[in-house]
Amino acid sequence: MPVTAVEYLPRTGAGNGMIKRYELYLGNDLKNLGRPATAGRFVGSDGWKRIELPRARSIRYVRLRALSEVRGKPWTSAAELRIVADGYRFIARPTLRAGRAAHWPPDPDDLEAVLDLAERTLAFVEQSAPRPRMAGELTELARQAERADRLSEAERAKLIARIRRLRRRIILSHPLLDFDRLLINKRPPPAFSHQSDQYLGRYSRPGPGLVILENWKTAPKETVLLRDKLPVGSVLHPDLSFDARRILFSYCDHSEPRPEYRRFWIYEIGVDGRGLRQITGTARDPLEGYEGRATVLIEDFDPCYLPDGGIAFVSTRNQGGVRCHHGGRYCPTYTLYRCETDGSGIRPLVYGEANEWDPSVLPDGRIIWTRWDYINRHDTIYQSLWTIRPDGTGAAAFYGNYSRNPCSIAEARAIPGSRKVVATATAHHSYTSGSIIVIDPSRGQDGYEPLTRITPETPFPETEGWPSSSYATPWPISEDLFLVAYSDEPHAHQGRIQSVNAYAIYLIDTLGGRELIYRDEQCSCFSPIPLVPRPVPPALAPTIPRWSGDPQAATARFFVENVYDSLHPLPAGSVKRLRVLRIYPQPTIRVPDRSRVLFELPKRILGEVPVEPDGSVAFEAPAGQPLAFQLVDENGMAVMGMRTFVFGHPGETVGCAGCHEPRHGAPRRPQPRDTWVFQKLQPPVGPRYDGGLSFAKTVQPVLDRYCIRCHGLDRKEADLDLLGTMKSGPIQLGHVHASRAYLSLTGRPGLVAMALRNRETPFSVPMDYYS
Repeated sequence: MPVTAVEYLPRTGAGNGMIKRYELYLGNDLKNLGRPATAGRFVGSDGWKRIELPRARSIRYVRLRALSEVRGKPWTSAAELRIVADGYRFIARPTLRAGRAAHWPPDPDDLEAVLDLAERTLAFVEQSAPRPRMAGELTELARQAERADRLSEAERAKLIARIRRLRRRIILSHPLLDFDRLLINKRPPPAFSHQSDQYLGRYSRPGPGLVILENWKTAPKETVLLRDKLPVGSVLHPDLSFDARRILFSYCDHSEPRPEYRRFWIYEIGVDGRGLRQITGTARDPLEGYEGRATVLIEDFDPCYLPDGGIAFVSTRNQGGVRCHHGGRYCPTYTLYRCETDGSGIRPLVYGEANEWDPSVLPDGRIIWTRWDYINRHDTIYQSLWTIRPDGTGAAAFYGNYSRNPCSIAEARAIPGSRKVVATATAHHSYTSGSIIVIDPSRGQDGYEPLTRITPETPFPETEGWPSSSYATPWPISEDLFLVAYSDEPHAHQGRIQSVNAYAIYLIDTLGGRELIYRDEQCSCFSPIPLVPRPVPPALAPTIPRWSGDPQAATARFFVENVYDSLHPLPAGSVKRLRVLRIYPQPTIRVPDRSRVLFELPKRILGEVPVEPDGSVAFEAPAGQPLAFQLVDENGMAVMGMRTFVFGHPGETVGCAGCHEPRHGAPRRPQPRDTWVFQKLQPPVGPRYDGGLSFAKTVQPVLDRYCIRCHGLDRKEADLDLLGTMKSGPIQLGHVHASRAYLSLTGRPGLVAMALRNRETPFSVPMDYYS
């Protein structure tokens, strides 16, 4: 084919290995492509880069060789590479690393593929009941297709259109789609494309909001529920009550002229348009931040009905800042909360430090939600699914806590009549949109085995490139049928926003079908929800009483059955004690980087407890705080440590079978728990002070007493300066401002083992940071 150009798409952000100088090789013999056909340099940062060839070349192979990186790094990367040839349209199918995928959608101009989809669709629908009339129509169209070589191009296109219209009638006749009304949400995509910023009120754009579609299969007729009931604003993430009579949603009032003061609150309205009421942010709302802080604007969104009558939602009431942004922009954290149906009893379900999203309810009554978890881990990759009871107890990983692809899994919802959930495989540096997946927890908690790609034509954003189209807000009808929002615009990575009307409502299926249901030329459409009652999951009874005492005095109990029960075997007898660390979330938007690991959170040793010879350990620790554990040897050196956090509510008992143990196994030697003694933590020796570990307060006094005479004062043996004098110069984001001693010790290879930013081992293994 005559290739006229080659196009290169860097990964988002010029700091992700964008190629600067390059050579382009073309040819038909992969082993000998000869001299470069052209060379040059790319300019700018994000977006496609085009290399025009001096003349069209008929070739089989293209090789782009990177000679340098824009910031001088020793490595480069590419999100995508594609070729341009006059008269050819390329349909790229990425290599799928997931074990299973649904059918690809057919080429709309391929008669045989379109007919095959229609025939498979008829067989699928006829599993419920015969469709003799439609079957007869399809048989006649198949006869016409047999003579396709005699048809003109126009006749062929007309036949394809007839088959596609019939296929649409067939799939829409499925009995699970036999409902009259469909709820959708009309809103433009946000004005900032990043997972953390996208749902803040300041970045919302106004739209009609909640709309009910009648005759949604044929000639949709819309009813705008909020018209003349609320000022112009933006609606996010509605949820339908189990009896299909009420709708929860979050709403941001745009009559506030200052975008930085706009915020979302939780509201409810009946599907008949009556009974509108505000639930949070009212005069009764105490608007209390965690530990009394008031560092970011309180706003609430992502509401969902709970079987016990309460409401789960996401809120900035935890009062923290996203730490990996270096404070360069306003970006608060938000975590999982709950309240009662009247807005009272607002309290945290999770005591985390990073952002969380999209709570919904599983058939067994637990909440499933997305949690960003990067304690001493890569700051981009790990947005995974977790579950928790509605009282906040029993938090557990559901899928993806150690999976790097997809890097973010959001908008999870239980599939009716199944243990599986549907979700959106999305990006970190973008909107929540991407590829639709189904997760089967019976196949594991990590890796590709539990995944099925429902939209295999759309790669996982960021980790597999930036797709040319994307899906969002899936609603499962069954394991084979899903309502979604879909955009044929390129996926908007950070710094780019999509058109106000980018998304429409589609019905998709595992056969490869993609049927447009509704499009508004003026505004995007999201969150399709059939207005039909659903079974109410069981209301799980609280396992702990509500705590009414001093939060600082509350404790929880923790136990490990056997610390040696691990996917990564620990040397027998190597663990002598378990150390408990308190993690201090970043309380404000902007703080100086506090160590050579830059924005990693400070931690404080609360104490240690001895581990029994059989590997068991049980202890009490403060409740309502993020904690991490380390297994230490007889010298107090960390044999293995957590790369996540754990917490307990007051009075809760939190237990593990082992340390990074296989999650689908039982304890090797179950021990009667009523015989355990939950020990008090033995506090560490050394100076006492508030907050995390301070090098100046704990380490520097030792250096001053024993080391600086030879390493700083009279001389600097081994070229080590261990004085506590602060390094001169301004405080700069991305550069630690610390003492000469700290910089001297941590900057010398081999002296200190540190999990440096995005160079950490992906999960804990014994002795990985033995210190």
